[in-house]
Amino acid sequence: MKQNAYKVLLLDLDGTLVDSAPGLAEALNQFLSELDLPAPSLAEVIPMIGDGARKLVERALLWACANSPPDLDSATARFLQLYAETLIADTRLYKSVNETLLSLSNQGWRMAVCTNKPETPSRTILENLGLAHLFEQIAGGDSFPVRKPDPRHLTDCLQAMESHPREAVMIGDGHNDLLAGQAAGLATIWARYGYGGERAAGLLRDEVISTFSELPESLRRLQARCPA
Repeated sequence: MKQNAYKVLLLDLDGTLVDSAPGLAEALNQFLSELDLPAPSLAEVIPMIGDGARKLVERALLWACANSPPDLDSATARFLQLYAETLIADTRLYKSVNETLLSLSNQGWRMAVCTNKPETPSRTILENLGLAHLFEQIAGGDSFPVRKPDPRHLTDCLQAMESHPREAVMIGDGHNDLLAGQAAGLATIWARYGYGGERAAGLLRDEVISTFSELPESLRRLQARCPA
């Protein structure tokens, strides 16, 4: 039936559900200080977020102009060790996320998180915030062989849920979210309030929300436009 065309929400994490930039910045600062390198400000860290921990570390090292950067794999491992100590204290839900997700769950929406952040810290954050039970899947950047913007990150997650792209909506703040969603054949919603900035602003999307509380109305509009 038309009103049931969309049944599944795939949600990005950083910049969509949670403001995690302070914790990421703190861990980066500690990591770079161990190498006697300068540390970026929070505002400088935000544009580095969205492509996973390894790319974040690589960008931070390039920003710091490291003449002899460490092995990127070992550097990423050390960063994740430090981040494990900051991700809880310095990560917050965006306003209205908790009540909005609970309401959508009660309405019958099935939900999953699809993030380029590694799965373990993603689960830790969601469990600490009391949201993990709402998601059938928590797909991190290391959960599958590929990650966003590769559409298989989303389609593999949907397959695990025994669902189909035509039933799903991708919500995220970043360009990777929109590109992956479009390539996978999902409806897409851009979370304008997040970290995506100019890289996401110019991309095609089906809906835009300026606060998370606007999501239910955005979904209603998508349902109304969905072919019978």
